[in-house]
Amino acid sequence: MDMLNRKYLGQADQMQLHTGLPSIMDPLEKITKMQAELNENREQLLIQREAVRASARKVHNQRQRTGDAEACLMNAMREYLNQSGIELPSSITNAYAQLDTARNILGSHEDDYLTLERQLAGTEWSYMEMENDFYQFDLADLLSSDICPEECLFTDTEAIPNLDRSVSSIQSSNPSIASRDLRLVNQELHTLKEKFNALRQEQSELLEFEDFDHVAFDEVEVEHARSGASRIEAESFDILDRIFNLEVESQRLKLEEMDRKLQLPVCRHVISEPSRVTQHSSSIDRAVTESAVSLLSPSHSMKHTLQAWILDRLKQDVVQKTMYLNVLQDFEIPPALSESWEERATRYWSVDSSSDISEEENRTTNPPLSTRSHSG
Repeated sequence: MDMLNRKYLGQADQMQLHTGLPSIMDPLEKITKMQAELNENREQLLIQREAVRASARKVHNQRQRTGDAEACLMNAMREYLNQSGIELPSSITNAYAQLDTARNILGSHEDDYLTLERQLAGTEWSYMEMENDFYQFDLADLLSSDICPEECLFTDTEAIPNLDRSVSSIQSSNPSIASRDLRLVNQELHTLKEKFNALRQEQSELLEFEDFDHVAFDEVEVEHARSGASRIEAESFDILDRIFNLEVESQRLKLEEMDRKLQLPVCRHVISEPSRVTQHSSSIDRAVTESAVSLLSPSHSMKHTLQAWILDRLKQDVVQKTMYLNVLQDFEIPPALSESWEERATRYWSVDSSSDISEEENRTTNPPLSTRSHSG
């Protein structure tokens, strides 16, 4: 307890902390004032947005009244045609006058609405620019300065041991951030694929339109179909390019996530552990081969995961399948009638891939267990 008081609760240290408080409070007060100014601007923005909504409601109500006036005009015209009179009755002229008045009022309201909408857009852009400046520049400048000077820190002679470089690299690659980036990329990929499928459906409809006789259609419709085909082609190439880039980014994030998981066993959990930790695992850049299993961290769960992944690649990849069959043929193993090569690979894969033999002569002289079991 005395040692704890000497380290953290000493009178000299407390005095140094109190002397450093003004340097901490000044930036905080600046941040508070800037945040209050942002809140005030946000309230003004909401007030203008509510005014725009009220104007939109007026436009909507006036459009309804205009529609009613147009309906009255059409009914009057219908009655006039039924009567087959020559002169227009007063009901039609009155309905037309009401329609003209309603349209004028609607035009005035729409002009007011467009003016308010433009003002709102300008205010929103100004607010967004102010907010971006605050979070990107002003706040960064305040936080980048030394909030607590060196004299307000604890003056204990015992130095805290430095963390190993591998630990800092692991902490920098936060698993939640890496997983979040991967999820965002996959979601964007899914959205782009849906858009591409929708464009393919639209293109198929245009192809069906081209199969018909264009004489039966208007020239405007034919020109619209041609312009739509060129637009779909341009958008399809753009989406395919974005999908390709996102696929590359997704593969990179997956490899980084695998590398991060392989680096996790060397992370120290308490500060009392040695500051230098021996590296027992090797990072995997692109693909996990069978020869790299013995170099990995001695984690059985990770080895089983890699073995299952390699076996799955063996069953899916034609090249890997051919190489495996060539190995069986080199050891003069005939295909068994009772089991297929997939069953044989699954049966002996965990034993063959976990061998620690690394010398090339041992690999050539000692066949895998799957081959030795057949010969035995």
